[in-house]
Amino acid sequence: MSGRDCPMCAAEIVAISAVKKSTHDELVRAEAAVWLARLRSEHASAQMQRSFTAWLADDPAHATAFLRLMRTWTAAGNLKRR
Repeated sequence: MSGRDCPMCAAEIVAISAVKKSTHDELVRAEAAVWLARLRSEHASAQMQRSFTAWLADDPAHATAFLRLMRTWTAAGNLKRR
């Protein structure tokens, strides 16, 4: 049965796709945070940088998530301390 034959089926497909996308986005944001921590650690290495570069190239969402995280990180660093 196709989505045209069963409107509820089409709605379920859209809902499931949204959940999968949300889950993927959350995973990518978490991975970006892990990469930020790794790259800022004292254990950062050339091999780690190569792995990070490969991760960035693997999915355009990776670079987007990392850049958003870096903007937030930079903005937080610019906050005035009391």
